[in-house]
Amino acid sequence: MFELILRKCVRCGREARLEHDLALFVPNLPSKYHKQNLCRDCNHEIHKEYHKEYKERNKKHILPQMRKHFKLLYLEHRQRYIDNARSYRKHNPEKKRAHNKVKRQPTDSKCSNCGSTEFLVRHHPDYSLPNFFITLCSSCHRKYHVRGLGK
Repeated sequence: MFELILRKCVRCGREARLEHDLALFVPNLPSKYHKQNLCRDCNHEIHKEYHKEYKERNKKHILPQMRKHFKLLYLEHRQRYIDNARSYRKHNPEKKRAHNKVKRQPTDSKCSNCGSTEFLVRHHPDYSLPNFFITLCSSCHRKYHVRGLGK
């Protein structure tokens, strides 16, 4: 029996045989079913690889521009940043005390969650215990707070 294949991923070979399977493919308006011949997972991997290469290729060019932009932004809104910092210290004395207490203590050399060695930060699960902190990379730290696990 002949079975119609609506889309087939050119990278991994995943097939869409029914209309609802087309949701696994990337949108593309000019094509018949408005889908590309790449599944969403392969498309995501391709974009991830591209951005990693782009970042490496243009690091020398982009970083100085970003530094200059943020420096100008800071100078433009300097007083507002200073006022916000004062306000934070005033309204969060326990947090500030905990941050200051561990500022000079050494961190672990890798993230306690994923093992990454880049962009490490200290996380206080409980501010009433200022000497207790865990070392997380910025990505895991963000996930920790987004999922509501942190305070």
